[in-house]
Amino acid sequence: MLFVNLRFIVSRVIWAQTLLFFGSLSFSHEPLPILDARAAKTIVSACEEFAKSHDIGVAIAVVDQGGNLLAFLKMNNVVAGAAKIARWKASTSALYGLPTKSFQDMAEKEQYIYSIPDLAPIEGGEPIALFKGVVLGGVGVSGAVSKLDAACARVGIEAAFPAKIVP
Repeated sequence: MLFVNLRFIVSRVIWAQTLLFFGSLSFSHEPLPILDARAAKTIVSACEEFAKSHDIGVAIAVVDQGGNLLAFLKMNNVVAGAAKIARWKASTSALYGLPTKSFQDMAEKEQYIYSIPDLAPIEGGEPIALFKGVVLGGVGVSGAVSKLDAACARVGIEAAFPAKIVP
């Protein structure tokens, strides 16, 4: 008898949890934004305008969530190495879903961060992350001081995905 009652209680608990789970899902008619070629070009264009308005030269890389390059621009007055650094920052942000400034801050306290392969502990990479925790990709900017690199990346993301992205 106890076994039957326990079985009944467990099945009811599982049923209740299932209802709570599926009931908590929000089914929106609004499609999730995607990071496609058009959005990547918008990001690059907005970043370029930001750089021109601040009289700086930068390299800009936009990658998907797997770190694959979608769009890239290296302005004329930028050193060649900035191009690789921009892509490095973008990939780090996309793969880990965090701004590269987070890794820079961690590296100041924990030196092991420098030994993680392909991780850029330099400010200037920003993830393209939705409110629901979905990372679409990343933007990396290099060539100016790191605070301007990061600001430039955020301007590009906001231009492509206004009010859809985690601050």
